[in-house]
Amino acid sequence: MQEIENVLRKACGTDQVVSVAWPVRDGSADGVVAFVSGHQALDEGKALKYCRTYLPGYMVPQRIYALDALPLNSNGKVDRRGLVRILDGVQT
Repeated sequence: MQEIENVLRKACGTDQVVSVAWPVRDGSADGVVAFVSGHQALDEGKALKYCRTYLPGYMVPQRIYALDALPLNSNGKVDRRGLVRILDGVQT
């Protein structure tokens, strides 16, 4: 995920980027989804095009969601499980 996030930081112009494997079926992920915060006007199409230039196809996020703030866990780290719960809610 680190390589994906490094490319997204450059594409989106912010350090507030996280990617998660999703959706997970039968123990393996079908793809990657990314979240970006701290970016006023995210151009998802442009960011995905940038990712396609620098990442292999299987690493390009299926979607990039803009959030006001990335959720943090009690340790002050990005709450990746919380992001997956958000995605699970969007899917239903």
